[in-house]
Amino acid sequence: MNALDALRRMVDNYPGGRPAVALRLGKTDEVLRKELNGSPTHKLGLVDAVTIAQLCAEVESPNAQALAHCVAAESRGRFMSDLAVPHVASTSVVSGLSAHVHEAGQLVGAVLDSMTDGFVSDNELRSIERESTDLVMTMQSLLESCRANNLAGKPAHLRRQPDIHP
Repeated sequence: MNALDALRRMVDNYPGGRPAVALRLGKTDEVLRKELNGSPTHKLGLVDAVTIAQLCAEVESPNAQALAHCVAAESRGRFMSDLAVPHVASTSVVSGLSAHVHEAGQLVGAVLDSMTDGFVSDNELRSIERESTDLVMTMQSLLESCRANNLAGKPAHLRRQPDIHP
């Protein structure tokens, strides 16, 4: 997944979708569509990309952290959110685990499919990278659900975010 893929996913999940984000950015829907599609005549700048990330984070839309994960993966790093949702049902943990296992299977399938001829093509590599990014995103989501579930089970005076940094 590249940065534009991540931003498209974020915009698609924002309440009201692309038209709402375009309005918040002071752009027309058509201009934002061209920027997100990578049109050679339209470029989405870093300031707008960060603004989109902030808008998505404000409303806690699905995939709100996709750009951060993508940038971290492209720079051979990782993105670890310090956010924790205060009340998360245990089903969120189970569904998060299920989503993570599903994405792991998707990655395994992409790798195995790419190796049928013994070589990984450029398109196959892009597919593997996309599945890898999706797997990392589901793992992060699962960790956030587990942290939130952990906090929800503690008395109010003990609820503070655990130190997750080594």
